[in-house]
Amino acid sequence: MTEGMKVDIDIELSDSLQQNIDLIQFFMGKSSDFIMRELYLPNKQRCILYYLDGMVNRQALQDHVVSPLLERVLENGISAKSIKERILNASEVSIVHAVAIAMDKIIAGAALLLIDGSSEGVIIPLPGWEDRSITESQTQSAVRGPQNSFTESICTNRTLVRRIAKDTRVRVTTIKVGKLTKTDVSIMHIQGLADEKLVNQLVDRLQHLSTDRILEGQYIEELLTQKKQWTFFPTFYNSDRPDSIAAGILDGKIAIFVDGTPFVLLIPAFFTDFIHSVEDHYQSYGSTDKAIIVESKLIDYIKWYKFILVQRRNYVIIISAVAT
Repeated sequence: MTEGMKVDIDIELSDSLQQNIDLIQFFMGKSSDFIMRELYLPNKQRCILYYLDGMVNRQALQDHVVSPLLERVLENGISAKSIKERILNASEVSIVHAVAIAMDKIIAGAALLLIDGSSEGVIIPLPGWEDRSITESQTQSAVRGPQNSFTESICTNRTLVRRIAKDTRVRVTTIKVGKLTKTDVSIMHIQGLADEKLVNQLVDRLQHLSTDRILEGQYIEELLTQKKQWTFFPTFYNSDRPDSIAAGILDGKIAIFVDGTPFVLLIPAFFTDFIHSVEDHYQSYGSTDKAIIVESKLIDYIKWYKFILVQRRNYVIIISAVAT
């Protein structure tokens, strides 16, 4: 086997700390930002703390993990369970047995604590990277309505939509997609409004996507529509505005959040979705005004459709001329 190879999901931690150290170092390889910190507890028991520099809040790690470990004395000895329940005592702290899961948690921004004589590891989530603050939308600005937009944090984006759609029937399913990136992709819908068959089909397709990476929502669009019939019109609607996505799921549509991008997808998309403006949610128009607005937007789309047809015809003519 070579250093840094993929972790076998069946490999579990052992009660030998040195064996666990060798195993983790073998899979993680030699990386300058992979930190290994050795600790000795008050009872002289040896521990190892692993984390990625920059992915973990080091001050919080020192204050809420290292200091309590070095100061607290447990009469019945130290174990992963006792550390979780009596020293760290946080709901986010968990116990892990599989090496593959431990590696995934470290890469996602958690610290791993290994104790000599224990075949269990303690996972301590302490994310330390900086998230971009919530700002005004740069692509779909509006005079009326909310002036916020999504960020690159999938958790923040889900929360922004939930603040608008305050319904107990809102359901979220999160899947990791991408063999290398392991990107979090969340599907949000309102139970009873969205087509449950479509939701289940979408979840199944995402779970079985064969790809190494998901860097943006466009990857999801391409992978899910690559076998579909070609069309001039998009089959996915995307927006960086929480109110637009919330309005969509309230209409029975399904939102797809991708971690790392401020744009959220909405399906199914209809032609009318692309001729509506954000302002339409907040302006009260008369029937005549609405007809004029829809007609003007429809004319714009017809012009674009005509332009595409002309360009396609010119392309065919050029190709035919070159071929002859």
